[in-house]
Amino acid sequence: MKRLLCLAIALAACGDDGSPSGVVDAHVDSRPPVDSATDGPTIDTLPIDAAPDAMLTPAESIMSVRAATDGTVALDVVGVTVTYIKPQIGSLTNDPAGFTVQATQDGPALFVSVDPTTLTSLTPALAVGDVIAFTVTTKATTGAQPRATAISDVTRTATATDVNPLAKNVSASTDLVTAVDNYDSELVSFSGTVGSAFTSSGSMWVKASITTAGITVIDPNFQLRLPATLQAAKQIDNGCTFTVTNTPVGRFTSGVNSQTQLTAIVTGDIVVNTCPAPTVTMAVATDATTVKVTFSRPLDTTTVDMSKFTIADAASAPLGVTAAVLAADKLSVTLTTAAQTPATVYTVTVANTVADTFGTALGTPATATFTGFMPAVAANHLVINEIDYDNDGTDSNEFIEIYNPTAAAISVANMQIVLVNGNTTATPALYSTHATYDLTTVDTLASHQYLVIGSSTLIAGLDTTTPDPDIKTLALAVAADNIQNGARDAVFLVEKGNMAMSIAPTVVDSITYAGNTTGNLTYTVGGQMITFAPEGTSSASVDASTGNGSICRAPNAVDTDNNSNDIKFCSMQTPGADNTL
Repeated sequence: MKRLLCLAIALAACGDDGSPSGVVDAHVDSRPPVDSATDGPTIDTLPIDAAPDAMLTPAESIMSVRAATDGTVALDVVGVTVTYIKPQIGSLTNDPAGFTVQATQDGPALFVSVDPTTLTSLTPALAVGDVIAFTVTTKATTGAQPRATAISDVTRTATATDVNPLAKNVSASTDLVTAVDNYDSELVSFSGTVGSAFTSSGSMWVKASITTAGITVIDPNFQLRLPATLQAAKQIDNGCTFTVTNTPVGRFTSGVNSQTQLTAIVTGDIVVNTCPAPTVTMAVATDATTVKVTFSRPLDTTTVDMSKFTIADAASAPLGVTAAVLAADKLSVTLTTAAQTPATVYTVTVANTVADTFGTALGTPATATFTGFMPAVAANHLVINEIDYDNDGTDSNEFIEIYNPTAAAISVANMQIVLVNGNTTATPALYSTHATYDLTTVDTLASHQYLVIGSSTLIAGLDTTTPDPDIKTLALAVAADNIQNGARDAVFLVEKGNMAMSIAPTVVDSITYAGNTTGNLTYTVGGQMITFAPEGTSSASVDASTGNGSICRAPNAVDTDNNSNDIKFCSMQTPGADNTL
């Protein structure tokens, strides 16, 4: 604009063709033509086109990137504040390291998926509160989120700027899902309540539905998303209340589902305020004088001792408890008992003075039943010995372990693994086949040999050669999440039979897990229908979404034809080895 003012003064001193004022060009003595679109101020009454002179505001420079077509660009972002530094956790595509920038509390904001440690022109390293400028050279969209994926010419004009004025408390906001584009990558604080169990949300991440003061009804597209390690460290579960301070809003769109993902990424982002009372979830005799009692939440070490546990049979005859040891993860207590009577049903009762790490006293149920330990008798047939169906993050390393506990080799050339999805409301139950895997190439399992069926990555980590080749493997080139995560799901080991010879398929072994399996399981294999009655009742055991656990036969290879007795939660995965509770 100053340039135009000087030009006006110059024209006053000179003719409008630049000649001295005393010599006037008779051909051009009117005002020069101007852009009729008047978007700036005037000098006298001369309208001025402001476009060449007005720079984009910092907020407008962010918007220009968000609105740009994906690909190579050359867009300057100026005078913006770094609001969050995101570490690289999990997928390099979906969850790369980067940082968010913003200029005003009302946004917009932008995620720059460039690792701040690679910005070597900045010393010291990029930090929250830095005011910077840069040029975006590549823009992309991932899961509906606009991102700057390559930048150049990064400069810093200020440090340690207070970002609190940029943060917005969205606890009472009602449009976080319906207008997610208005919040994407913006710095927010909020309080809420976890309203569902945490499930996988990509490699090394978990998510759960939440409610807030503004969104009071569970919406599966309104989520709290955390690294799995943070969720475990904070012990945040369904029913816990929490407060998150100054984190960027995330989003992800897959198919028709557009998810708003409020995030906490590092330990300082989130404070857990309250959680539901801990409860007793299971008890199992691991030997004739040992019982393992499992809890829903980690316990306070100072509240656990043997006096808090009593055991009695159905006739109220007590079973003495002489020691109680809290596990390292604080989720289970191992009791040393007097000699148990085999096959006798006992009830263990825990005093309500036992509390979790938040100081919340034990709730109900505070009891669990278990069957007195019976000496292990291995099955006389192949068994499905262990299943890992729920990994941390993406279920990309699931596995199924088959074991031959007999003294002779057994052919598996005509067998297949059948995965069953138990999500049905039909009566009688009609459970659908989710996937089948033929064991033809495995051929034979030697006496006491394991077969591990899983991803090539998992199998590559197994030692199948020393001290002897006691493990066979079958690598599956399949997508993640093939083994169903419950409830009412099952895995069958099936002898396919031979239709031409009128030999019907038979079930060699099966595991039904996560409870609630009732009625017959009916499905088709090899063109023939199989109807299978579950082995006893389904195991209530589940493979936790966090931690290195599985469901397994314990003791190893024992099959009493009752899944609720045979299948336990094992705290450690042991593909190709004996199971460990």
